[in-house]
Amino acid sequence: MVLVLPRATAVLVIGALALLCAEWSRRSGRLMLAIHAFVFAAAMAWRSGLLASTTIALIRPASDASATLDLSMELALITLAACVAWPADARVRTLATAAARTLRVSRLGLLLWMVSGAIVAGLAAVLIGPGRLGEGDAAGLAAIRTVVLAVLTTVLIALPGRSDRVERGWLGYAMLALVGIKLLAEDLPRGRPSTLFVALAVYGAALILAPRLARRSVS
Repeated sequence: MVLVLPRATAVLVIGALALLCAEWSRRSGRLMLAIHAFVFAAAMAWRSGLLASTTIALIRPASDASATLDLSMELALITLAACVAWPADARVRTLATAAARTLRVSRLGLLLWMVSGAIVAGLAAVLIGPGRLGEGDAAGLAAIRTVVLAVLTTVLIALPGRSDRVERGWLGYAMLALVGIKLLAEDLPRGRPSTLFVALAVYGAALILAPRLARRSVS
């Protein structure tokens, strides 16, 4: 039924279901409800267009990468962040089963992707400009993507807390490896000396700081 509703209405309904399941999981300590909350939040990101817009900002060529977020997309992003940050029952928070770990990695990964894409879209519009972005400033866009992904991944690894520390480490170091591949595949072929300097400096700093901050976050 939600699929045939107008986009704005569907986003609100799915978002309400996501938050309801998150709160119900907190009260009951049931992992399945936390999984439902994530599924609803992911569906909200898809139905609102947030998933498509952030993916365009992160992977499409500069000539096609102009993306803006409307109110429905912003609500979807806030709802996803709320589901990730929602206080969880201790039984769910400390579960080390495959399902629990998969849930933590999945929702952190989706949130990292959504936030990164939203920031890249905003910075590209401000620093590159809609007109020049349309003309294809591939070097500038590649550097923005690298900087945003490296910084947010480092922040993810450095966040305090023990309950999802292992999953944040898995995701964070995997993302840093992917950013390194991105540097070779996108930044080096398309970059200018100035953009390459910024991208390499930030990525190098992330490689140095991430392990140190991870150790400090659990000390």
